[in-house]
Amino acid sequence: PGGTYPAGYNGPDMYHYMLIDVPELAGTLFDFDDGLDLNEGFNFGRVGEFTAVYAPAPNGINFFNINPTDGSETETSLTGIDCASSPFAEGCSLGNLDISSSDSLEVIYTTIDSPDIGLWFTKPEGWTGQRRAPGRLQQTLQQLLQARIALRQGMLEYDRNRLELEAAIDTLQATFDVQQQNLNIAYDQRNELRGLTIATETMRGVATVANRAASFVNAFASNSAECIPKNLIAGLAAGGDVAAPARCVTKLGAGIAANVIESVADGISIAASATDAAKEDVSELSGIRTQFNDSSLELFNVSGDIDAQLRDEPVLRAEIFARAQAIEQLVGQYQATLAEGLRVYDNLLAFRRTGAAEVQEYRYQDMAFRIFRNDALQKYRAAFDLAARYVYLAASAYDYETNLLGSDNQGGQQFLTDIVRQRNLGQIISGEPLPGTPGLADAMAQLRLNFDVLKGQMGFNNPQVETNRFSLRRELFRIPDGPEGDALWRQRLKESVVSDLWAVPEFRQYARPFAPRSAGAQPALVLEFSTNVTFGLNFFGWELGSGDSSYDSSQFATRVRSVGTWFGNYVNLPLAQTPRVYLFPTGADVLRAPSANDFRTREWQVVDQAIPIPFPVGQQDLERFDWLPIADNLSGSPIEVRRYARFPAFHFAEPFDDSQVIADSRLVGRSVWNRRWMLIIPGGTFLADPDAGLETFIDGPLIPGSGDRDGQGVNDILIFFKTYAYSGN
Repeated sequence: PGGTYPAGYNGPDMYHYMLIDVPELAGTLFDFDDGLDLNEGFNFGRVGEFTAVYAPAPNGINFFNINPTDGSETETSLTGIDCASSPFAEGCSLGNLDISSSDSLEVIYTTIDSPDIGLWFTKPEGWTGQRRAPGRLQQTLQQLLQARIALRQGMLEYDRNRLELEAAIDTLQATFDVQQQNLNIAYDQRNELRGLTIATETMRGVATVANRAASFVNAFASNSAECIPKNLIAGLAAGGDVAAPARCVTKLGAGIAANVIESVADGISIAASATDAAKEDVSELSGIRTQFNDSSLELFNVSGDIDAQLRDEPVLRAEIFARAQAIEQLVGQYQATLAEGLRVYDNLLAFRRTGAAEVQEYRYQDMAFRIFRNDALQKYRAAFDLAARYVYLAASAYDYETNLLGSDNQGGQQFLTDIVRQRNLGQIISGEPLPGTPGLADAMAQLRLNFDVLKGQMGFNNPQVETNRFSLRRELFRIPDGPEGDALWRQRLKESVVSDLWAVPEFRQYARPFAPRSAGAQPALVLEFSTNVTFGLNFFGWELGSGDSSYDSSQFATRVRSVGTWFGNYVNLPLAQTPRVYLFPTGADVLRAPSANDFRTREWQVVDQAIPIPFPVGQQDLERFDWLPIADNLSGSPIEVRRYARFPAFHFAEPFDDSQVIADSRLVGRSVWNRRWMLIIPGGTFLADPDAGLETFIDGPLIPGSGDRDGQGVNDILIFFKTYAYSGN
């Protein structure tokens, strides 16, 4: 209720097939309700709404009439044309429709727009129901939504790999720069230390040489002093120090030799210092090279991580392409399914229009066939219909006699259905219908065989005969004897008097009139009552009491053999000796089911018709162009209702003698249990003056010398039944 489709609609979803439920992704990246703005600039969950206006579909479908009409509704165009007979007329469902505001359908659509997963149709917020079963289009849309989400996930994974790769490259570059700077610093340090070491060693060598020279000079000076005589005497003859020169030469030579040796030792010491400096430089150089190797190893490790990420990139890219291709396939599948549905819909439109055209053509052909069909076929069909009518009547009589329920395989209703379906006569040999061959003869043969079997089972050949009389005064109206009862009885009879029998519909329909209508009004006494055959109740449906009579409810059918009527105290009245009355049923006959423990009843509205006898068909009949068997080969009218005539009533006297009853067998076969009986006593049957006759019948004769009556009219009316009853199974 409140949706697009009316209540009870069970056709396809023509206007909401693209709708899917909103995914519940609250708190995640795809939350449609949060409206998150990520740094990529995506905005999720934009909700839109628009209204679409549809024109009615042609060919009788309109908006929701997918299923063909069952004919229960009639359609009339705006111009007053009967669309049932002219479905292609303008304004009819198969003709040209008036596309106006009254012939349009407005449908509200709600959309979810997301850069990640695209534009989707979803049900409005107020719709809380669910589909009874999702269709192929909805299943494909759900798969497509999942594929779009999977593609977005792949793109995010690829983007994450890209960012991690860029970060790794930046880290590698920063590491390389730091290591390069460290190496440059180490090289600068080595060069600086080497320069300082060279300068230091040079200065150390110069200092050593200078020291050595100073030591040599000091030693030379000391040794030169030895060359000066210690006691200078003028002239040799004077006696001075003669060995001073030799001592000087010796010391001087020894000092020179010692100086040379020390100089050599100093050279060796300088060389050793230079070697130590060179060793320190080599150690510095090896440390720099070790640092370089460590840096190379670190850079190699970082580059290995980058290579691993680079190797992941083709896999992630291929995954994106695969998911994008899956989306393309699902889009193609959705379009193919939608195209298939549209083709089915187009085929439905074409079929409805083609079918309507063919049906209309068949109607014209049928009309032409009915008008211009072959004369022999028409005569055969007419004769067959007449035969089927008589077989149907026989089956109805069988059903009435057996009164079997519809659930019984031998019931007459089974035969009635079968007879209607027959389209041929069946097999008849020597005038006898034979079973086994489909046709009317088969139904007739089965009816005869069943009745022959049921005749003994139900007691048709051994009925229970019974004679009963019933007082209308005591048993029907419950009026006791005595003066007070007499007054009530007379009052009840007066209430039953009608001024003109021609005003009673049942008299006109069921009774044979005793005088023409032109003879004037005919007053009469008309008594109506119902009868009953139920345990604990009397014949008229009252609780069974003293003096009451009833029929046996253990018999499934109690039928009339003959009826009669008595008038109590009629012999003392100055009326005609041969009064005549009508007594006939106008209601439904009631019969019980023949099964022993089944007290269900069936009611029969019996129409007593005069069944005309069909005459044999001669060759001259078949040669007549206007021959119709129902009109030309029957002894009378097939719709004539048999009417009931009057029968004599007799005056009642005790003791009871059934020979005094004039019985009428006109009602033979009818059930004594009937919903409505009618007893008609015309006033003209008593006296020529019908009003005086009725007054005498009710209030008795006039008192001589007075205008009053003595009140001694008929004191009771009794009906008499001779019946036969069947016990059933």
